[in-house]
Amino acid sequence: MIVRRLAALVVLLSAAACGPTLEGDTSELPPIARQRGAIVGGTLAPNDSNVFQLIMTEASGQMGICSATLIGSRTLLTAAHCVDSARSVLAHNAPSDTQIQFGVNTHRALRWNVHPNWDPNSQSLRSDIAIILLERAPPNVNPKPWNNQTMNGTQGRPIRAVGYGNTSPGSGSGTRRQVGLTVSQLTPQLIFMGDSTSKGICQGDSGGPTFYTFPDGVERQVGVHSFTVSQNCTYGADTRVDAFTPFVQMYLSMYEAPSCDRDGRCATNCNTPDFDCVCAKDNICSSVCLGLQGGVDPDCPDCGPNGLCATTTCADPDPDCVREGSDCTMATQCVNRECRNDPQNLQPYCTRACLQPTDCTAGFECLSGFCLKKQLPLVSAGEPCRIGTNFCGMDTVCTGPSQVESTCQLTCRNQGDCPDGYSCSNGWNGFRFCQEPPKPQILIGKATIAAPVAKTGCASIDGVSLLSLIALAGLRRRR
Repeated sequence: MIVRRLAALVVLLSAAACGPTLEGDTSELPPIARQRGAIVGGTLAPNDSNVFQLIMTEASGQMGICSATLIGSRTLLTAAHCVDSARSVLAHNAPSDTQIQFGVNTHRALRWNVHPNWDPNSQSLRSDIAIILLERAPPNVNPKPWNNQTMNGTQGRPIRAVGYGNTSPGSGSGTRRQVGLTVSQLTPQLIFMGDSTSKGICQGDSGGPTFYTFPDGVERQVGVHSFTVSQNCTYGADTRVDAFTPFVQMYLSMYEAPSCDRDGRCATNCNTPDFDCVCAKDNICSSVCLGLQGGVDPDCPDCGPNGLCATTTCADPDPDCVREGSDCTMATQCVNRECRNDPQNLQPYCTRACLQPTDCTAGFECLSGFCLKKQLPLVSAGEPCRIGTNFCGMDTVCTGPSQVESTCQLTCRNQGDCPDGYSCSNGWNGFRFCQEPPKPQILIGKATIAAPVAKTGCASIDGVSLLSLIALAGLRRRR
């Protein structure tokens, strides 16, 4: 079982995570990192035929299971840690692995591509996302729409997680199940979820989807199951799909024809006009786009105060436009129609797409296809930090008992979020953190001298104690 640790508190739902427990001695791990392998609170999901189980074989011969989602006719979306060391991948969408029919509902993967920033040897767990191309399109399966719009503002809202993971310690994997959760917390790359009591995701669910129903009534995939931070798998995190829109779009454009959903490509065979067609910059101002959910045609100039930033040059500055680099809440406030955050700035700001560094202005750098604010040097958990000078990595925050004692600390909401012996304390800047207990003072005891050792060789001293030698040495120095 592949296990990775984040500040000694995070355990991956690994590619070989079909086993119920960690291999080897786990006694030295903090209790929160001892994985027992039980997914709880789920019900059967027989209708999610676009959610697949993956069976991976590695070069060592070891086999593991994960989950994935069909987002194109032949394209699956999953986690990078599921396939980063795979030699072969087989996928099926039977409701249970007892219903597998080889050659009927099984499909061989031709190739798989992990995100270029994923590092299987890193503890950061960032960029845990991958694309799989199947050898043929599964028959009678509709691809699931995937989300390329920001998830900001969805905290506390209901989501639905699906996967083929375990239902009790050491058993129950292989059946597709679902569980209703809520968005607990958002970071630039992650969606945290789980009730910390009875519901969550665990081994075998890795790579599976989290769905959210948007205001337009469409349920889209917003997350890819990545890891858990609780020993009973009731609080974990997904990789945000919207944070990796360029990566997903790039491989869909290579492997698939354009779809009628918002995928950044224009499809002409849709029942209703494709958003990506009528709202594209094509020197045609389309009133149809304005009637679509969130639609704004960049070819329609409007310099007045109407809540929309004009994308063409205005005689006077448009009062609705937010300057590049300034805070925004929606893309229509930005002249380039990009309102995004980054790993070090949770508040979105207006920016632009990019292909190379020269596409970005001073203070920005081209990362993942967008001009994002230049990142500060990363500081590891437990190391001293200073706000505005460096940045705490691995989902920690710069805080402490006082400003001069600031270090990168694991945050907490209550005592239950902290390891045994730690306390959930208030930091000087308003953050709550898991404070390490004071180390006990250890008294340095007196040294003792053993009795003379019997003569066993030329290095021993017969009948002379160590104390006698010290006294003799003192007499010699006085002479």
